[in-house]
Amino acid sequence: MALGHTHPAAQDGARAGTADCRAPDPRPRRTAYSRGMSAPQAFPSDECLHVQGLDPQPGRAVYLGLIDYGQAWRLQRALVDAVLTGQAPDVLLFCQHPDVITVGRRQKARDNILSPRFPTFEVERGGDATYHGPGQLVGYPILKLRPNPVGVTSPSERDLHRYLRALEGGLIDLCRHVGVAAARKPGATGVWTAPDPSLSAASPVNSAVPIAPVDEASLQRKIASMGIAVRRWITFHGFALNVTTDLARFFAINPCGFRAEVMTSLAECVAADRPPPRVEDLIPSAATLLGARLHRHFTLTSPTWLDTLSLSFDPA
Repeated sequence: MALGHTHPAAQDGARAGTADCRAPDPRPRRTAYSRGMSAPQAFPSDECLHVQGLDPQPGRAVYLGLIDYGQAWRLQRALVDAVLTGQAPDVLLFCQHPDVITVGRRQKARDNILSPRFPTFEVERGGDATYHGPGQLVGYPILKLRPNPVGVTSPSERDLHRYLRALEGGLIDLCRHVGVAAARKPGATGVWTAPDPSLSAASPVNSAVPIAPVDEASLQRKIASMGIAVRRWITFHGFALNVTTDLARFFAINPCGFRAEVMTSLAECVAADRPPPRVEDLIPSAATLLGARLHRHFTLTSPTWLDTLSLSFDPA
């Protein structure tokens, strides 16, 4: 099952997801963005999926490289069925997509498409119109949200607001790890650049590089978008973190109902004397930091592992 493919527009030199499904070495690359990272161990209860009496759940993290959106969408739905029936453990898919616009369930979301220059998919996730393209770290967690143990009333993995805050937290941790201060914005799902005075040597995340300063003009710029779906307590869809994304492509839409100028990327925000991170370099840290928030232990795995699941879907 050849899942991914290379593409001339790929900005990150992704090695995974080629026709023979060879994956990058799952060991962290020795770059400024993969050294010195340790996962934080304690979070506010409403910003993670930790539940008293539930052990961390094992899972697999798979980087597919550059893959057509429709193919990844069909794969997600097949994995939802596999996780639901116990055929597969929890899975965290990472990938990039060729240029594409997706539209969520929000009423009049299509009104935010300004130029039909890219293929468009209407999907079952929440949210508005968004853009995906090369240079984004796209993540699709396929997780079984577990019921609480007997006698434990709250918090719960099945609190979807808590699940969204956990995803945001993992991405904020990842931004901080590469030296970019990021935060939530009240009333707006996603991750936004912002100065954070709590970032210091005592921060729960040990940043691999110095935190780049953020000026006042960039306080409200959005660096990651999110939209999820849940079927019988199995999550799918997820997030897109702009790494080296061509931000001009967002002008085809009002991203999530905002003006395109609001979007930014890690490449725009890292300190000027540092090279921009690449999507493929972030995979190991992303799996660790998101796993810490989601109360999962993800093992980085080749895409060929998916062949062992005998999934029922059309990859074409």
